[in-house]
Amino acid sequence: MEMLVLSAYISSSDNPDSSILSARGMRQATVAQLADLARIETHVEKAHPTLGSAVKVGEKDEEAFEILGLLAGVLKETSEVLDRLGNRSIGAWLLEKLGDAEGDGPKLVRDLASTFPSFRDVHLVDDQPIFILKKALWLVTVVSLAFGTREPSEVPFKVPNISSFPVFADNVLPNVVSRAHELATETGKEWLASWTEQELDGWLWNEGKWADRRDIERISEKGTVYY
Repeated sequence: MEMLVLSAYISSSDNPDSSILSARGMRQATVAQLADLARIETHVEKAHPTLGSAVKVGEKDEEAFEILGLLAGVLKETSEVLDRLGNRSIGAWLLEKLGDAEGDGPKLVRDLASTFPSFRDVHLVDDQPIFILKKALWLVTVVSLAFGTREPSEVPFKVPNISSFPVFADNVLPNVVSRAHELATETGKEWLASWTEQELDGWLWNEGKWADRRDIERISEKGTVYY
């Protein structure tokens, strides 16, 4: 994903209107284009089933095509929303909303989730809505962290306040949370009790990446764009 974003940004300087960072480019994005930008191989070479290893054939990578297809679908869906609103890019839309929010971080999260389906990861569990909204929360947090250290005169909007934000839930945290009490009671980790949810989130996510905790089975679901 990082490669995709970086490649899209670099290539946007050549023709901004056709870049996948623009509404027009999103609408026209193809699986092949996304594969090229993200450097994802869509086929794997395998030995011919009857002629042996001397002859290689390209076999479609179904998982790669699934991911790329989901990305293309999100881009097209987002472009339709932007076109309807008259915005040339999601960046232009966000800049406008940052001005309207006047530093209200939760309002920005609501705006993102209510405007773009790909940010609206709300699910029903036992008939109760569960609001995850990880990508919306994370985007507003990134903006806040990126501009929060600058002088107010250098920023064309009031930096969003994110102090009330919860954890950024993903498929790593639920597994580590099951062992959070054990981790927090280890000698030398008493300071965890004073942390905010965001600080705890970062620590738990990092803990989940350690090799000795990789044995915990991760939640995994295909066909979703919400990770």
